[in-house]
Amino acid sequence: MKKLLLLTLILAIVSVTLVKTADVDAEDAKYEFYIPTNYYIETDDVMKVERLGTFDIVTCEKKDMEKVKAKIGKTLGYTVRFSGDRSAVDSLLSEYGVVIRERQKIDGVEIIYGYSNRLSGGVELNGKKVNVQINYKSNAIAMGTPLIMGSY
Repeated sequence: MKKLLLLTLILAIVSVTLVKTADVDAEDAKYEFYIPTNYYIETDDVMKVERLGTFDIVTCEKKDMEKVKAKIGKTLGYTVRFSGDRSAVDSLLSEYGVVIRERQKIDGVEIIYGYSNRLSGGVELNGKKVNVQINYKSNAIAMGTPLIMGSY
């Protein structure tokens, strides 16, 4: 699992893209934007910046997502985490027209890798272009572009 996370980070760092951000309906949605460390972002009261050396993580609540995204511009990718049942996963797949490339189940976590024309960027996974990853377990959903960044 750690190797997959490291590979995900490396692939994301290689291509900085302006990513269309999925706006999920869940009020408890929390966004994490991953940006290169050399970008200077002035923090304010609606976002938190965690500087990690190789990249920075900018976090915010759903209500502030558009403002924060406009402020940071280009990203390496993003992850949004929120509560929802399995039907919320199906709604995301439908809403974004995701073509499923691969499914896995690891330690009770359902992992879906796919491609959506409504989202930009992408990485190659097993010879297929992927630009969205959705994980679901016990009413917890994480969605990331091009893949989920960080742990899940």
